[in-house]
Amino acid sequence: MNNKQRSGIFLLYEGLPPTIIESQVLAHVRSMGDVGIHMEVWTFAVTRNAYAEGLAALSRLQKSFPTVTIRLFRGFRPALPFSEWYNVCLLLFWLWRLHILPSFIHARTEHAAAIAAIAKPIMNFWLIWDARGDTLSEYTAAPPRLPSILKWLLPLKKIAISKRLSTANRHCDAAIFVSNALHSLQGQTLPVERTLVVPCLADESLFYFDPGLRESARQRLHYKDTDVVIVYVGSNAIWQCVPETIAIMEQVLRGNNACKAMVVTPNVTVFKKKFSSDLRDRIFVTSGGLGEMNEYMNAAD
Repeated sequence: MNNKQRSGIFLLYEGLPPTIIESQVLAHVRSMGDVGIHMEVWTFAVTRNAYAEGLAALSRLQKSFPTVTIRLFRGFRPALPFSEWYNVCLLLFWLWRLHILPSFIHARTEHAAAIAAIAKPIMNFWLIWDARGDTLSEYTAAPPRLPSILKWLLPLKKIAISKRLSTANRHCDAAIFVSNALHSLQGQTLPVERTLVVPCLADESLFYFDPGLRESARQRLHYKDTDVVIVYVGSNAIWQCVPETIAIMEQVLRGNNACKAMVVTPNVTVFKKKFSSDLRDRIFVTSGGLGEMNEYMNAAD
C-alpha cells in the first residue's frame, strides 16, 4: 500500500462531543498514524450549539493531539428534508476547496456513511462504515419531544434512519461493528470478509492500574483507605441506562456506610440532581478529559 492509499478522512456529523471525540476518534486517528495510516478528522456540526461548543473545544483538542488535523465545519440537520444531499454538497465543496482527494473515508455511524456513499462515485474513495450502535432502537426508545401537531413526523424519521442503514450497507466497502449482536442486526447481508467486529477497546497507554497513582488520586479526592468507591463514567444518554445505574449505586450506598460514589460526566448539573438528597454528601460528581480518566478510575474500586 503506497502513501496515497494510506491517506483518508475520519468523517462524522456530531461536532466535537466531549464524551467520544478524544477516546473514540482522536486517539484512534493518532494511533493509526503511528502505524502509517494517516487520517484527517472532518466533523460537521449540525446544530448552532454543537458548532459553538466545537469551536470552543477546538483549540484545546488541537493542542492535546498535535499530530492530528481536525477540521470543524457547519452542516445541515438530518431532520431537514434532503439533508443528505445538502451535506454531500458541503463535503464535496470542502474536498475541492482544500484540494484533498482521500483514498478512503472512515464514516462514523450510518448517517456519515450514507452521505459519503453519495459522494463515493464522484471521488472514487474506499468507504468504511463504522457502525456504532442500534440507531433505530435508540431513536424508538427516546424520540424527540415534538408538539402534538408534529407527531406524524416520527414515523418518517424512522423511515429515514432505515434508509440510511440500507444505504450504508449497500455501498460500504467494509464495515466495523462494536459487537457480534450489532453485526448480526445490521451486517447480515455483508460478505463476512468485508466486516470486522471490534469492541470499544481501551488504550493501555492511557488506562492502566498504578498503586502510586491510586494513592495520590485518593488523597486529592479526599478518600480514606477504608472508603469503597464505585464509579460511573459517561453521559446521561438513554442507552447508558443511567436511571438503572443510579438505582444500583444508591442501593449500594444505603447498604454500606463505607461506600462512596463518583460520577465523571459532561452532564454534571444533570447528575447532581438525579441522586437522592440524603446521599449527596457521599457522591462526587465532576467532569474530565481523556487524560484525567485514568486517575479517576485508579481512585475507584
